[in-house]
Amino acid sequence: MEIRIRCADGVRPIRVLGREARIDGQEIVTTLNQLYANQEKYLMVEVEIPGSKSGAHREVAFVKASYANTVSKRREDLSGSAVVTYSDSDREVEEKRNKDVMVSSIELVATEKNRKAVELRDKGRKAEAKKLLRMNADILKSKAREYNAPALGALGRANQEDMDSLDDDASWGVQRKAMRKRQYKVETQQAW
Repeated sequence: MEIRIRCADGVRPIRVLGREARIDGQEIVTTLNQLYANQEKYLMVEVEIPGSKSGAHREVAFVKASYANTVSKRREDLSGSAVVTYSDSDREVEEKRNKDVMVSSIELVATEKNRKAVELRDKGRKAEAKKLLRMNADILKSKAREYNAPALGALGRANQEDMDSLDDDASWGVQRKAMRKRQYKVETQQAW
């Protein structure tokens, strides 16, 4: 499956979280492999949107997914758009916040930081890796309470454990493998 996202004028794509993608100007392109019926995958894109007055609506992006339908043996397309509504009411923003999206984005950002900690540790920069994991663990634990999200709490505890055992050179290979497995699970949205 190929996914193409065309950001509206004035909307700046910043990054794609948890998945390889190409950002070329206003367009983002990525692929998903082996997507099956009743399976859900998502693409998380961070964008910068210009401000506007409360109550205004703005199209953010147009999305097109092209895929090979293995039943019909034809190429098919799905499309849609993302629209935001501006509000100056903190209460309204809070009510409209999608908890599942927030938790997923927090997991993906934390996983990105965890991946960076592995890179730092591989380069022998243990103190920097520990500092990053400590900050990550603290943020995850805080967000776990804020969103009542046990998965974030578990990820925070895992980051704390990673930090606590980062100095053990003898077991780094095993620990590194466990960290990479956890990263892969979050990034590919695997349930196992």
